[in-house]
Amino acid sequence: MPLIKVSVVKGHDPILLKNMLDDIHNCVVKAFNVPFGDRYQVLNEIDESFLILEDTGLGFTRTSQRLLIEITSRQRSEHEKVTFYKLVNETLHQTYQINKQDIIISFTENGNADWSFSDGKAQFLTGDLI
Repeated sequence: MPLIKVSVVKGHDPILLKNMLDDIHNCVVKAFNVPFGDRYQVLNEIDESFLILEDTGLGFTRTSQRLLIEITSRQRSEHEKVTFYKLVNETLHQTYQINKQDIIISFTENGNADWSFSDGKAQFLTGDLI
């Protein structure tokens, strides 16, 4: 936990995408101080015409490398979030030459009662997870 959803334009090499997910997970571990085995990721490959990520009036143009990273997690500090944004941006830019303006990250917070990892239990509420 957190749950990471990554949406990219269709057509990338599956090995590259797997490596990218690995690198994003490493950023999660560093920024949020979670155990390495605490990994929940979903990759969505979307037709380019349906991955619409505008510039929000900031004056730049996104390319076919554009990607959206959505994080759902229990509450994290501003420092942890900003650290994660920077780590992901630098990692994806340096390793995969993704334009920094093509990377969008969105964070949604929820609480302990909002997670069930198995057996119909809320493990954060039962004390099975901290």
